[in-house]
Amino acid sequence: MNDIFQYWESKIAKEPEPLLVEAGFLRSYICFEEFMRDIFISFSLGKNYKSYTPSRSLCFNSENQLMEVIRGEASFVDYYKAIERCSKHIFTQDPFPIVFSDSCFSQPLLQMRVLRNYLAHRSAESKERYISKVLSSYGFSENLEPGDFLLRKMKNGTVTYYNHYMEVLRRAHSALTDEAILKGN
Repeated sequence: MNDIFQYWESKIAKEPEPLLVEAGFLRSYICFEEFMRDIFISFSLGKNYKSYTPSRSLCFNSENQLMEVIRGEASFVDYYKAIERCSKHIFTQDPFPIVFSDSCFSQPLLQMRVLRNYLAHRSAESKERYISKVLSSYGFSENLEPGDFLLRKMKNGTVTYYNHYMEVLRRAHSALTDEAILKGN
C-alpha cells in the first residue's frame, strides 16, 4: 500500500495538477478500502496477520458464508459499513474500532469517503455531501472542485489536504497492522 502512496506523491510533486491529484487520491483511498476489506475477511475467517489472529465470537467456514451474512439482501457489499456494523459481533476483541471511533481517524476517513463518493459518482447528492461534510468543515464557503481543494494548504500553511489525508491513511493502516495495538498492549 505504501508503494501506491509513494508513486502518487512523487507524481503529484512533479506535476501538481487538480485532475492528477484527484486520481492519486481516488487510487490511494481505494487501495486503503481494499486493505480494510482483505484484513477483515482474513480475520473473520480465522487467518492471522503478523502472527495475530483476533478471537472470534462467530466462526465462518468459508468466505461465501461470511459474504452471505454481511451482504444480506444487497447485491453490493459496502465493506466499510459492513466492517463497522459487523466486526463488533464477529470478534471478541474487535480490532477495528480504532478506525471508526478514534477522532484522529474517524472524521478524516468519513471526509475521504464522502470525497471518494463525489469523485466516483458526481451526483447532486454526493456534491451536497461533499460541500457540507468536507468543504464546510474546513471553513470553505466557495464550491471548490476536489482537486483544487486537495491542493490547498491546510490552516497550518505547510501541508496540503491531499498530504494530510494520505498521512491519515498511512496511520490508519499502521494502527490496523501494528501488533502491539492489535493485541491491546
